[in-house]
Amino acid sequence: MQPKLQPGPAYRLKLGVRWQDSRSQDWEPVTIDPHRSGLYCGQVDVDGEPHNVLAYLAPNVRYQKNQVVRHYAQKAMIGNRPSSLPIARYCGLAPRLGAEHGAGESARLSHAFHGLCAGTLAPGEWESLTDDEQELVKSWHKPADTQPAKGPLLRYDDAEKEVPLAVYESWAPVNPATVMPTLVFIEGTADFLWLVNAKDGTKVVFLADIKRTRFTALDGPESLQLLCYCWMACAVFNADAYCPGLWIAEEGEWRWADRIYRVDSPEGLRHLEQVEAAARNRGEAVTGSHCQGCYQRLNCPEHMAPVTEGELAPALNGQLTDETALAALLAAQRMKQQAEQAIENIKAAVLHGKVRVEDPEAGKRWRATVRNGRKSFNQKLARAELGEETIDRFMTNGGEYTEFRWVNS
Repeated sequence: MQPKLQPGPAYRLKLGVRWQDSRSQDWEPVTIDPHRSGLYCGQVDVDGEPHNVLAYLAPNVRYQKNQVVRHYAQKAMIGNRPSSLPIARYCGLAPRLGAEHGAGESARLSHAFHGLCAGTLAPGEWESLTDDEQELVKSWHKPADTQPAKGPLLRYDDAEKEVPLAVYESWAPVNPATVMPTLVFIEGTADFLWLVNAKDGTKVVFLADIKRTRFTALDGPESLQLLCYCWMACAVFNADAYCPGLWIAEEGEWRWADRIYRVDSPEGLRHLEQVEAAARNRGEAVTGSHCQGCYQRLNCPEHMAPVTEGELAPALNGQLTDETALAALLAAQRMKQQAEQAIENIKAAVLHGKVRVEDPEAGKRWRATVRNGRKSFNQKLARAELGEETIDRFMTNGGEYTEFRWVNS
């Protein structure tokens, strides 16, 4: 199933070959380890200019300076993150922002959640979270065993967790820790992964992602993010089919696609086309309703354009002084109040049917939805049933926190 890199012309290596995991910028002859992959990063002279390429080098051969080798075609590019693809289908800046700024808070909390469930948190890792983040992660449900509609029973303890995945543009797998980042097409970390051998010999990937609530996963298990992860896993593990899923942490429920997709089926190939189209989108920044789902919107110059000039600018570009800090704070507080009132007015208009808010380009509509309330502890009832003394034994004060407000000078 793994697509092969297409051979390019033979070029003369500028200074030989460099180990993929080398942090040095120097290129020197090396002896290839027969137990390592035959794909290596190299540098070639093209019209007097050095270019990074992938080269397939035979094991047990010492490649000397200026020796001719055949390189394999591979465009240099910034690695995409699967989480950026649902936005990248609309905005060409999303992949670059995702690669430059990382996965952010969601990945950090997901990692802490995995460690809490498995008891594998590193020393100090839990303490690095704020009190609010700790309470949030502790409120999430530990994943239960699950059985997709078209699959076998999948036990949580048997799942591979936090699996790093990366591919070249050809979909050949690569270890992202041992290759130049500019040569990686897509890279990310899958939350859960099961590899199952079906009775007919088909190797199936069941892959799931953690989402805090079902409202943070409106596209369901067949979002571009999950489809991308599934295709990456199929490439890395040479699987024949895949089934994407979600663990909704606050509700404590699994959501799986209602079918298993073969990689060579029309639907599977359509998924691949959609993933590649989003990953290759290197156009301009485009603002719209999709911005609200973008983790990098506060790093986006187009999204922030209305406030990058004027009184707020010093607070956003790190050029604060005593005078500009006062003006920026007052302006931000004023704008926040105005924005909150504007949103409340729009909500009222939508609820009363006066307006209909739609984004035709994204195919989305902004409307009211009914959500279940969060579970809470009824302290009044507990005190009546168990008594004041019993309840007081379990009461604790939270940690200190910082609060900013206006006080007399």
